[in-house]
Amino acid sequence: MKKTLAILLAIVIAGLALAACTGRGEEGAKYDYLVLVNKQNKLPDDWESVIELEDAQNTLPEGVELNENNDYLPTDVFKVEKKALAAFRALQADLEKDGIIILLDSTYRSVARQEEIWKEFEEEKGLEYAQKYVAVPGYSEHHTALAIDICLIKDGVIINDNEEMIAEKELFAKIHKRLADYGFILRFPEGKEAITGYAYEPWHFRYIDSPEIAKEITKKGLTLEEYLGKTPDAPATTEPDDTTAPAAQGIVGTWEARDYPDMNFIYIFNEDGTGSYMGESMTYVIDGDKISITYVGTESFDTTFELNGDELNIVDSLGADTIYIRK
Repeated sequence: MKKTLAILLAIVIAGLALAACTGRGEEGAKYDYLVLVNKQNKLPDDWESVIELEDAQNTLPEGVELNENNDYLPTDVFKVEKKALAAFRALQADLEKDGIIILLDSTYRSVARQEEIWKEFEEEKGLEYAQKYVAVPGYSEHHTALAIDICLIKDGVIINDNEEMIAEKELFAKIHKRLADYGFILRFPEGKEAITGYAYEPWHFRYIDSPEIAKEITKKGLTLEEYLGKTPDAPATTEPDDTTAPAAQGIVGTWEARDYPDMNFIYIFNEDGTGSYMGESMTYVIDGDKISITYVGTESFDTTFELNGDELNIVDSLGADTIYIRK
């Protein structure tokens, strides 16, 4: 009897140890820390019912003060997955030893809130506009509570503007070197836009609960999509006709919305008539000053454009006039 109880106890202990390593608890599988949520992969339906959230607020480290003209401090109550928050606090404390101050800037966002944002844009701007410019509810990594956007404090000034943060290359290089030690990866690395669907975001960290896997991903320069073997399918190719080729030569390349640098409004026009917008694959045909764009799996729509050197002015079917600049 004692031997039987000992064996059962050993099995239970082993099971709990495995649960601690894999995110599985006494009630069975809870959630996968390697879950992939992007423009092609939806948040699992039961995710929000099982995710363990904790509240968090920013506080200034002892001895750190803001310049009197810089009074913005993100003091919202943020929600972060329990283990991700603990790992972030450890990373934060480690960086503070070297005088590097990072704060929470954006974390968990519920699907319900994203639906509200979608409806607001749809009612105000129309369905087509919402489809182009608003993240589809259920397809944002912030729904997982494992994604953390940070801002910086440097010389008493909070830096949270995207362009200003991108310019802090040396500072972020030091931060990025520490991420894997705490189970984080840089989610949207530079040069991987075609895979992740997002432009380079040095401030967007993703917790995966395994320093070993995080170090492998970082060392090999992979994205989460590549590590999991779930990269987006290559866009279907089309043979450009006579009306496409001459006009297309001027707009081939990558274009970013000039007045919205933090919104990922990025067109990529390839020479073969394929491309993408905000990471979504498309094909296009040019006829005079008109572009007919077809997103994979959806109907096409027409826009007009005017090319002036390194500025591309696009007017969509809703009358939205946006200037794009070459990246």
